[in-house]
Amino acid sequence: LVCDGCRCQKKDARILDDECPVRACVLERHLHHCGQCDEFPCEKFDSRQNYCFEAKVPINNKAIPEKSDYDDYMIPYDNRTRLMAYKKMKLKIVSCSHKMKD
Repeated sequence: LVCDGCRCQKKDARILDDECPVRACVLERHLHHCGQCDEFPCEKFDSRQNYCFEAKVPINNKAIPEKSDYDDYMIPYDNRTRLMAYKKMKLKIVSCSHKMKD
């Protein structure tokens, strides 16, 4: 699995397919990535969900047994975990700045 991401505009961009609903949605909403969307995670993203540690994706009918295996083999493909971390951090930043104004 290789994808240069939803916003990549290069002629030789590596995308999973031309019909990706996630890419179309990101471009339509003028976002840089799904983590910026108030609706994330959504059905479109879940339909293309990559490997996330929490899901412990089976490989050859075996679950990923250790986090170290995840770090070594799966992290490059795990968009969900990274985007969820982005959303969580953004919420912390917003809530901290909001508290400062009170």
